[in-house]
Amino acid sequence: DYTDTNIECLGAEHTYGPHSLMKHTREVILRIAVRHSDMKALNIFAKEIAPSATAMAPGITGSIASRPRAIPYVLFRSCLISKSSVFPTIFIGDLPPRILNVQIPTGVSSVPEPDTKIPEETHTTGKTIRLPLITLCYGRSGDKGDSANIGIIARELRFYPFLRRCLTETVVKDYLSHLVMGQVKRYELPGVCAFNFVCTSALGGGGLSSLRIDRQGKCLAQMLLSLELDVPIEWESSVLQRHAKL
Repeated sequence: DYTDTNIECLGAEHTYGPHSLMKHTREVILRIAVRHSDMKALNIFAKEIAPSATAMAPGITGSIASRPRAIPYVLFRSCLISKSSVFPTIFIGDLPPRILNVQIPTGVSSVPEPDTKIPEETHTTGKTIRLPLITLCYGRSGDKGDSANIGIIARELRFYPFLRRCLTETVVKDYLSHLVMGQVKRYELPGVCAFNFVCTSALGGGGLSSLRIDRQGKCLAQMLLSLELDVPIEWESSVLQRHAKL
């Protein structure tokens, strides 16, 4: 009657889901995490998991120093509050607190539209070669509660319009569907030839409330960079030559 469970085989590209290339792994670390409303139930689990080296399947050996310890379930929630209700205060040693009188502007200031022009796709013969996204992009990802941000930056300006057309929200959602339970929203940053993909309900609760090994989404960008796209064959030589140096 656990409220949530998570079993991961570390060393078998478990987090890659259907995209794992490790089909014949012979050595892994088994990671089991559970959640329960009663601390006593978790203590029973901790006692039962310790002797797994002698009582479970053949070929298992223990790798933990002691029994796992049950910890409180911390649930993260974000909310918006008015700036006018926040009073910046400075505390220095034993001196009396000093409240800063900060003027809070009202209304919403207008932001001019960027004048960055997105280049058109270069003309190609139409022939393609299938290459992983890492040959065209850099990537970095992280968490915002239970949401994850995946930043993708084109390695060259000529790649950006191609990526704008091919690396859509639907493509990213389908590729990460085993992890992202919510929606994927793409934001364009043409000034730096980049995209920011915001993935909601992507971290199993996020932070301390997640049972996943990658509870902060730090591996999502690297995972997405393994996505293969049909790239113009004219790019093959220069792209693969650079990729060989990575």
